[in-house]
Amino acid sequence: MDSIGSKILAADDLPRRCVPCPEWGVDVWIRTLNGDELVEMQDAFAGKNDPDKRDVFARTIIASACDEHGVALFDNTPDSVTALRKKSAKVLLRLFNVAREMNGIGEAESVPELAKN
Repeated sequence: MDSIGSKILAADDLPRRCVPCPEWGVDVWIRTLNGDELVEMQDAFAGKNDPDKRDVFARTIIASACDEHGVALFDNTPDSVTALRKKSAKVLLRLFNVAREMNGIGEAESVPELAKN
């Protein structure tokens, strides 16, 4: 008989969700981050005195956007952040909101609070 701990560790608890992005002509999958990835994302903001909201949206999408197999779509580099920030706000907000919901991140207006934690 499996212990509760074994069942928890064996659980597939990192689902992905397909988000249609007709503006880009593709579907983007958003994945649930694991605990390490969420802390890494929070740490990326912690070093900034005044986090830029544009970075919050772009970095959240970079951390969670993937293909249907879970492979990341973007490299986590300053160039990727800058390039993604220049894309459609409507699409970025759509992807961000799905990532926020799937990862238990607060409302869009309070996301810069990540940097203060």
